[in-house]
Amino acid sequence: MTMASSTLLRLIKGYMDHQLSETEGAELSRLIDETADEELKKQLRSIWEDYAAGRDLSPTRSQLVLDYILAHDRQREGKPDNPALPASKTNPARHILMWVVAASLFALVVGYGVFMISRERITGQVAARSGYSGEDVSAGGNRAVLTLAGGRRIILDSARNGQLASQGNTSIIKGDSGLLTYQAGSYSTQNGNSSPMPLQYNTLSTPRGGTYQLVLPDGSKVWLNAASSIRYPTAFTAKQRQVEMTGEVYFEIAPRKNQPFKVKVNEMEVDVLGTHFDINAYTDESAIKTTLLTGKVKVKGGEQVRMLTAGQQVRLNRQGQLNLIRHVDVASVVAWKRGLFYFDNADLPTIMRQLSRWYDIAVVYKAGSDSGRRFNGQVFRSLNLSQVLKVLELGGIHFRLEAKKLIVLP
Repeated sequence: MTMASSTLLRLIKGYMDHQLSETEGAELSRLIDETADEELKKQLRSIWEDYAAGRDLSPTRSQLVLDYILAHDRQREGKPDNPALPASKTNPARHILMWVVAASLFALVVGYGVFMISRERITGQVAARSGYSGEDVSAGGNRAVLTLAGGRRIILDSARNGQLASQGNTSIIKGDSGLLTYQAGSYSTQNGNSSPMPLQYNTLSTPRGGTYQLVLPDGSKVWLNAASSIRYPTAFTAKQRQVEMTGEVYFEIAPRKNQPFKVKVNEMEVDVLGTHFDINAYTDESAIKTTLLTGKVKVKGGEQVRMLTAGQQVRLNRQGQLNLIRHVDVASVVAWKRGLFYFDNADLPTIMRQLSRWYDIAVVYKAGSDSGRRFNGQVFRSLNLSQVLKVLELGGIHFRLEAKKLIVLP
């Protein structure tokens, strides 16, 4: 191995471990520019051999994983996970590196049902060896319906950008990339005295396969996952800001010391002043979960009350019990907001419920299917359903898709 290739190998490993300095990142960029495509692949094979050593992977499975690492689509633009190395629109070798950084964690332990997949298409031998066949289903996107106080419904994914409507003194603006903003005006004046407009409520709803972002009149930011809704006033003029929700919603609450914020969801209430948190209240899940990222919230379920600090979660189960989980992986909870499926020791039914909501499909289990297997890893939600299924099949799960029905096979 030449000194240049040895340095390249060391820097790639450092890049994958997020341990490069700015100077080392610049050096890696230079070496990639000077390295032929085949030489870079050779270095990646060497990395895989080091990582795979001692793991219980059959030669066939190991080769399959290596094929997966080396498969890539040179036409897509990549964004590096390590900011020390800038992305390139032209250098195909750098595209391979960007891709393998995302894919390598999947590759390390796919034999145990752990996976991670990049945005790139699954091509070549990996797709050919996968047992999945069937029609494809596109990923969800920015889709939502806005219902105004008078009952008028606006389909946001087909509505033009700009001002959509006015509710009292509040303007409703549709922006780019699935963003709805409420811009509150001043109170009306009668006889020289300021008085609030009559309270009006709007509802934002996402379908299965839809997501949307909302900025409330107080500046609070809200993200709706698929099959979710939030009902809110068009202006916060009361002593308390209060909204109601279904499904899953992530909140970043604008602080107002003298006007607390409350979220009502089924039998749970969450009281906050200013904080970031996620509420998962899908009816097909076993519990309503409130997860706190920053700040402090008070959660009430029936007669029970729990105080949450950052990194904690409270669950209200179907029996009405409110349970505090002191340490949770908050990254996995809010991964959907970042465009990811993130599975943390998740069984197959848990994964299938998420896929069902995002791809708007029904899931059926055939007798003998292995629904108890556990998975850890990440998959981009921008992938088509077939791409996600091919990754799951690498972990030994098999499927058949009939129209909008996904059948899990033995």
